[in-house]
Amino acid sequence: MRLKGQYCFSLFHRNDGFQEYRVLLPLEVTEYQRGQLYTVAEVSKNETGGGDGVEASSTAAMSTSLADQKVAAIPASTAKMDLDFCCYFQVVKQEEFTSDKIKPGETLNGTYTYKIYYSKSKSPWVFRKLLPDAAFVLHEECWNAYPYCRTVITNPDYMKENFYLTIESMHLPDSGETENALGLSKDLLKKREVVMIDIYDDSVLKQPDITPDTDPRTFKSKKTGRGELTADWSVTTKPVMCCYKVVQIQFKMFGLQRLVEGLSQRQYPRIFSKFNRETFCSIDKWYDMTMEQIRELEEETAETLKKRIKDAEKRGTVCDVGDREKKSDLQID
Repeated sequence: MRLKGQYCFSLFHRNDGFQEYRVLLPLEVTEYQRGQLYTVAEVSKNETGGGDGVEASSTAAMSTSLADQKVAAIPASTAKMDLDFCCYFQVVKQEEFTSDKIKPGETLNGTYTYKIYYSKSKSPWVFRKLLPDAAFVLHEECWNAYPYCRTVITNPDYMKENFYLTIESMHLPDSGETENALGLSKDLLKKREVVMIDIYDDSVLKQPDITPDTDPRTFKSKKTGRGELTADWSVTTKPVMCCYKVVQIQFKMFGLQRLVEGLSQRQYPRIFSKFNRETFCSIDKWYDMTMEQIRELEEETAETLKKRIKDAEKRGTVCDVGDREKKSDLQID
């Protein structure tokens, strides 16, 4: 089943634990690698302060698919990507890897990063109300072999084997028509729902997310001539690429499983749309940058974040999913 970006998850949805998202962008796959890292650095600075946010101790902390990490840490948040759900993290390990176990049938080379996330204040109200502090300490392992990336989030201090979140990403030069970009099994394909996300469509965003500087309908790149997207841009203009993302969540806790999985999945259309709109609309800032310059920016950002994490001022957006429910009688099945 294929659904448009404005598709709205109900509080409890039959496939809350498993969704595939396809994000269309007017970029080349090679361009997106640089643009994504640039946006992560900028977003991290905007989201850090008052003890929450991202503290990067080195380039390692900034270089690993941060957009996915932000999204990844959901019951507490995902630090690469919601830009709204950033959390403080420490990098435990970063090293190069070669493995034929990550993606069966392929030998991958890339960067392995192990992080521990600490977040509470930016998590949905219902999570903060119902879960102990240990539930917000999340361990992330990420294998970044761009254009493929795999991120696994666990909570060994509290949920143990009862919680995991995985995000698999593949970036391809197409318009989202590849039916099994991530090699899903037949069983998963049968229950999969595909949610198409077009950065032109702002229906999944909140009003504060929509600004003149990050609106692809009005933005026009001086360096590439791309922009001022129309509703049919993905079929009338080039280049076009697609970020394929499969998100799987398991949260086994009596009375809370469907609630947590549902609330978590409901974040992703907004998260992916907002981040990628910012990536495209900042293209003139990063388009001419080399990967070496991107790495230098990451190092500079790491130093900025170390100082900003100590600021009293909180920055960024607090997740408000569940706030409406707390104002009424929230029924948990």
